Amino acid sequence: PVDPSRAGSFRCSDEGLNRVWDLCRHTLSICRQNLHLDSPKHQEMLACAGDYHVETLMTAACFGDLRLAALDARRVAGILEAADGRLFHTTYGLVWVLWLRDLFRLTGDLGLVRDCRPALERLLRRFRGYLGAGGIVENPPDWMFVDWLVVDGHSLHHPPRALGQTAMNAWLCGALDAAADLLAALGDAAGSAALGGEAAALRAAARA
Repeated sequence: PVDPSRAGSFRCSDEGLNRVWDLCRHTLSICRQNLHLDSPKHQEMLACAGDYHVETLMTAACFGDLRLAALDARRVAGILEAADGRLFHTTYGLVWVLWLRDLFRLTGDLGLVRDCRPALERLLRRFRGYLGAGGIVENPPDWMFVDWLVVDGHSLHHPPRALGQTAMNAWLCGALDAAADLLAALGDAAGSAALGGEAAALRAAARA
């Protein structure tokens, strides 16, 4: 779907940049089927929240119609509820929270936030169980996904703890901040303040 009144365009004096826009827009159009695909090559239809987050921001700039993004955010919420707050890529649950906040900022759709709140609470409850005695994430099932980079022979798709722990704790901080914003939008000031306190405690523990 495209919203002609909100669809974006781009042209400048650099034809290389114009080509980048055209290629990215075309690639995104291929990935926007009856649900998002992670890429034209892999065509995964799972809960790839990291890919969907990027595609949502691109869609806002290119096509303007975010109904498909909202559908996929609810779909991922359903998976999180069915799997007790777990996604195959552990970090993608946290990215989903950031994505949900961006979707709300772009659309103002409080109904979406309200519908996704049970999954949000289940996800954060699971991540609280991953915190160790030092107050940071210590014992998740894995540290994936961070990036497609390879560092010293280690893939950041399935990184070892030494390369994945900092990223996961940073994502959890961001997710707690985003969740606090979402609860504030729903009028839950106490819940928002509690999540803000958790984020502050995690930051302090990470710096200790």
